[in-house]
Amino acid sequence: MKKSIFCILSVFLLQSCIVVPPLGSRYKYLSEDSKNSIVYLNPEDDICYLENNDKIFAITSEQLYKCIKEKEKSMVYFWTIHCKSEYCYPLSFVQSYCDSRNINLYVIITYYDDTYLRIGQKTTSSPIFSINEKFYKKKIQWNNTHLFIKELIKDKVVTDEILYSGVYIFNYGNLLSYSYKIVDANEEEF
Repeated sequence: MKKSIFCILSVFLLQSCIVVPPLGSRYKYLSEDSKNSIVYLNPEDDICYLENNDKIFAITSEQLYKCIKEKEKSMVYFWTIHCKSEYCYPLSFVQSYCDSRNINLYVIITYYDDTYLRIGQKTTSSPIFSINEKFYKKKIQWNNTHLFIKELIKDKVVTDEILYSGVYIFNYGNLLSYSYKIVDANEEEF
């Protein structure tokens, strides 16, 4: 019974627009060069003024929250490079969208892949971030992602719709809107 429920759920998730990361972070599958490009920051490090220097910075939600609570407009975008859904956007589009609306963009990769390191940092103004799985200590990556999102949005009741959105708009650290589509970001509230 459990196996059939898992199979049905898997088919639904694979056909939907929901961005579901793989079970693990995939760190162990990276090339040595790629592994050297990931910087695991201490949870107390300030990330707000990091520059895009071809590194991926593994962070906690509290580190990111410290940055977005200082900004009038922020978008946190969870990027999955191999996603084929119409709601998975190239980083160049996301950066352009945010630039044209004066929104600070924070990109979080959903798992490690050598391609992220070749593509990601070249298209965004700010650095690319990942969830620090060493801090969250969950073996299944979406558990780390869910903890990260729950902590980031603070006092909101967290629903599955929020957890699986992928695009989060903040105003001084307060969650204004969430969606799996960038064009649905609730700009009027700014």
